[in-house]
Amino acid sequence: MKKYSLLIILSLSLCNCELVKGNDSLSSIYSSEQVESSNFLSSSDNQNYLTNIKYDNIDKTPLENENKISLNKQTYNDIGSYKTGNYSSYLSGSEINNIDGINFEHYRATYYTNGFASLMPYHGNINDNTISAALYNTTKIKNISRMILEYSTSIDSDNGLNIYYGTDITLNQNTILKGSKENINVELNFQNVNYFKIETISQIINLTSIDIYYTNDDINSNSNFLEANKDNYRINPIVYNGTLEDGVSSVEVPIDVTIKNNSYVVNKTKKYTYYSYEYIKEHPEYVDKATMIDPIDVATYYIAFKKFPANYFSSASKALKGEDYDLFGNNIRQVSKEYSRTNGYAQTVPYNKNGLKYIEFDIDIGNTYIQNKSVSREVGRVVIFTNGFSYQGYDNSPVALFTDDHYATFQEYLNLGSYGTRFNAQAHRTNYVWGCATTLD
Repeated sequence: MKKYSLLIILSLSLCNCELVKGNDSLSSIYSSEQVESSNFLSSSDNQNYLTNIKYDNIDKTPLENENKISLNKQTYNDIGSYKTGNYSSYLSGSEINNIDGINFEHYRATYYTNGFASLMPYHGNINDNTISAALYNTTKIKNISRMILEYSTSIDSDNGLNIYYGTDITLNQNTILKGSKENINVELNFQNVNYFKIETISQIINLTSIDIYYTNDDINSNSNFLEANKDNYRINPIVYNGTLEDGVSSVEVPIDVTIKNNSYVVNKTKKYTYYSYEYIKEHPEYVDKATMIDPIDVATYYIAFKKFPANYFSSASKALKGEDYDLFGNNIRQVSKEYSRTNGYAQTVPYNKNGLKYIEFDIDIGNTYIQNKSVSREVGRVVIFTNGFSYQGYDNSPVALFTDDHYATFQEYLNLGSYGTRFNAQAHRTNYVWGCATTLD
């Protein structure tokens, strides 16, 4: 198989596969270096670096050669509100703010009454691969000379927040700033920096203001994104063939494999058995076997049988009010109608253009989906493209994606009992775009 470069422009048509092994961790693309106040740090290629940090005697007056962009309560005023953070639709633009021609995005952010945003760390993703809250620019700010942050954090700590920076959008350097329950001001001085990202570590960051000073000198950079799933393997899905029979029709799906050359050996499988809603009503003793709530199980079940799990309803609220609650209790979930929209997150994957259809299955992320017989759909979904992807290695079998942040990012189900590398969907939260995993024979 030919080898291709890892960096790609944000375009599905340029995605190519390569059989490689690697680390699935997003953190591997970042430097772990930290900067202490007044110390000098430069990258190995001398392209971008942080020259100084100071917490005292900060002057916010622009220098003669500096322009200034201010993010504060007056300029950055569209945050939105979810109790777990902001996951609003990219199409509505409500997680994007354009200030002086520069686009800024926020992720898992809520309104802060004494400032303009609170960034909220998030823990407990079913795949244990969550990304922390962040605020960052997606439009190039030409040669950021310094930034002055006014912020507080939920606790006093040496590890208050992470700030990434670089010439291009891959943000190849970072430093950690201290946390303080009382508002503090920090000035960071840069050279050859066009992009930044403020990211939570393990606590809430309350942002009062961010002042960005830049010289408008054009530094060469690119807006390329890395390709997701480059280091992942997938198999074509296990699909049941034949007439479905309750409690009998079943499939064995690999959940642990050993890769050998361009093939694989199955070490362990998991059995999935078909149960219809009508059958479970007549045979409630099988309700536990028929209930699917984990995003891996939901994806596998639908792909195998082309049917919704018995605990999924077109209206979870209505199901809670009837006898279905006696049957499934708090495991009732909602499944959307079949969509065929070509905008939004559909644009980030190579869907089958000859028959675009996709379904959204609700997933309970933090055990908050149903409380006191009331539904709060929250932010978790399995999205299944029922007619597959039009790309090498794929057929017209359904392809499943998982999101724990209301379509801001996705992970593709690999049909091996796992999801792949998180990639950008309706936000630019990762350094990855969709990329095909290597399909094994």
